Amino acid sequence: MSVAHSKPLVVLTRPPGKNEALQTSLSQQGIDALIFPLLTRTPIDLSAEERTHLFNLDHFQWVISLSDMASQCFLEQAETCWPQWPVGIQYWAIGDAAARPLQQAGLTVSIPQTSTSEGLLEALPKSLSHQGSPHQALPHQKILLLKGVGGRTLLAESLKSRSFDVHSLSLYQRVGLPKPAELDQCWDQLKTVLITSNEAFEQWHNWVEGLPQWQNKHYIVPSDRIANYIRQQGCSWITLSGGADDASTLKAIASI
Repeated sequence: MSVAHSKPLVVLTRPPGKNEALQTSLSQQGIDALIFPLLTRTPIDLSAEERTHLFNLDHFQWVISLSDMASQCFLEQAETCWPQWPVGIQYWAIGDAAARPLQQAGLTVSIPQTSTSEGLLEALPKSLSHQGSPHQALPHQKILLLKGVGGRTLLAESLKSRSFDVHSLSLYQRVGLPKPAELDQCWDQLKTVLITSNEAFEQWHNWVEGLPQWQNKHYIVPSDRIANYIRQQGCSWITLSGGADDASTLKAIASI
């Protein structure tokens, strides 16, 4: 692979298969981008308790998917339990990518304007919003979060603080990928790094902690939660994209 570049480089680090369209869009704007996935995602077996949540899906008033992989794994598991989807459930997803598999399965899915946990909390109906007090919450309302192992905790904690009955399905795990040799070779030209989760940044740190000035690179992140985590690691040049989708990310990178 050739690593000779005359322009500052952007590194796209999403899981395999999630970077190519963004790389093409950046190239059309004259921005060079390399694809170095930090993590891959693999489905995991559910526990007996988690399987019970699927069989009792009709007991939930809300199902919220936090990623496209969570949606895909949920469908694979739930469709074996439910030949026809139960009625009366409101589905939400963080972003178009997370919503798409559910929509393709015939479900109606609401999407917040900003594709982050914070955006979702603001977009949910008033009974679930930041404006509602715990005393106004309806304890019988059950919420099922579809996610990966670890992952986002803000949403579950915020909903539980309002006395909602929140259950999480951890449907996949993130596995770190080996550092590509090309990263060292293009390090001096590398300017901007896309980071979409705390786990991704941890893997990035594993890759680059021995390289010079890694904390001085420019980091594009979708949310304040991730930005604050990166700041705690000594990085200060951070741009919020306001969402993990391609359009938000492209706009943030192109504005540099």
